[in-house]
Amino acid sequence: MSLRLYNSGQAPIKLNNKYQQIVGWQGEGVGEITEDCNLSIVDKYRIFVGENVPSGSTFTINFWYSKRNSDGTFTKIPESFYTQTLNQNAVYPRIVTTTPFNINLKKGEILARFTNSNFKDGFYLQSNSPFQRMIKTEITSKSRV
Repeated sequence: MSLRLYNSGQAPIKLNNKYQQIVGWQGEGVGEITEDCNLSIVDKYRIFVGENVPSGSTFTINFWYSKRNSDGTFTKIPESFYTQTLNQNAVYPRIVTTTPFNINLKKGEILARFTNSNFKDGFYLQSNSPFQRMIKTEITSKSRV
């Protein structure tokens, strides 16, 4: 799941759109760290239930960040892993806020965001207004190393 950065501070991260591009969109990608730092990261998602979730059932959504390795693979950041269980019959959209996590990063490291569900097409993100972000990511620089 791509990142989109709206800068409102001094966190040492920039958008790198070489990875995780969404066809037809501009301004998404992964986060590239611009200097050694310690960051705190939390996400808020605007979730709707997917069409493949059976009526009356519960479903889970997993969220996590990974660091890109030199061989192009990604390694999950365990501290970032967050699971939310939702009921198909609940009122939607639901705003799901992940637990904030802290991470030490080095200049040049790449952060990518991932999600999955226990149902194929178990959820989707939607916004009908520029004032309702599908995802809001808050990245705070705790310290520069």
